[in-house]
Amino acid sequence: MFTAGYLGEEYDLYVTATPSDKEKGTTEVSANKVNSGEEVTLTATPAEGYEFLNWTVGGAEVSHENPYTAIITEHTDYVANFSEVSGVISTEVAETIKVAVIDREIKLFGTTAGEEITLFTTSGVVIANAIAEDNVTIIPTTATGVIIVKVGERVLKVVK
Repeated sequence: MFTAGYLGEEYDLYVTATPSDKEKGTTEVSANKVNSGEEVTLTATPAEGYEFLNWTVGGAEVSHENPYTAIITEHTDYVANFSEVSGVISTEVAETIKVAVIDREIKLFGTTAGEEITLFTTSGVVIANAIAEDNVTIIPTTATGVIIVKVGERVLKVVK
């Protein structure tokens, strides 16, 4: 749509957000039709066993944020890219790491000093990073819901 007049010109622009592979995740966009200069929010939700990597347009990376807010100035087709989380296991199967969730902390038992620990959401947003202490590591967090805990190469799914 084109409107001309003393107040300026206005165009309707189209915005799409699609997953790179529909089996790896889904996408949502706050508005598919906007005027130039308006913001849209893109949200990617990984499928079980996958994590969000980035948003691309025409194959070029534009953001690692999820959700991502973009100012639209032209017709834009965003693609959400995902990668497989290797070794996703539940806390019931983890034999070397035990987890306790108490108030605003996640306690990991059986850690080895120096291991890298990352907490992130199922959509790939990093909540916290820490370096493990010997045997017990405590990580403060106010996050709730399903939290993925990566300790070294081991990955656990925790519900808080």
